[in-house]
Amino acid sequence: MKKIFLIACIFLFFGFSPKKQKNTHDYHIAIAEMQWNAETKSWQIILKVFTDDLEDALKKQEGKKIAVETQKKAPNIALKKYIATHFSFENHSPNLIGVELQNDMYWVYVECETKNAFKFKNFMFNAFFELFDDQLNMLNVKYKDKKKTFLYQKGKNNQNISF
Repeated sequence: MKKIFLIACIFLFFGFSPKKQKNTHDYHIAIAEMQWNAETKSWQIILKVFTDDLEDALKKQEGKKIAVETQKKAPNIALKKYIATHFSFENHSPNLIGVELQNDMYWVYVECETKNAFKFKNFMFNAFFELFDDQLNMLNVKYKDKKKTFLYQKGKNNQNISF
């Protein structure tokens, strides 16, 4: 009995837990880099997210585990749906171009075509708010030679983008 108590105390003291998940992180952040391409008349966007966060979000959305396809020519339908729901200009969803895996992050490439850079000013970025109360999303926007950063959190998931 004393051995069991001693082992339990050691596990509690050192923070070991048999239920602890691998690949967890203490902070919840997603970063998007958005740049205007005057030649193609489109916003080109790179969304950087933790692999486990994206996989958990897709699982919650679809009700089952979804593999994020990084090598397919036809992008993942579930990911397209997630991007359309959580990352858009005034109900104008960006087109999913592709996905790249780098270490523990997915880089998701999207593009939003429009004739005018600021035709759609209101931008929604509420990715992972359904998973984490402390989720913070950062949007770095570059237009010509100017840069601005916009922060999104629960209760503030839409912002006007202007320069």
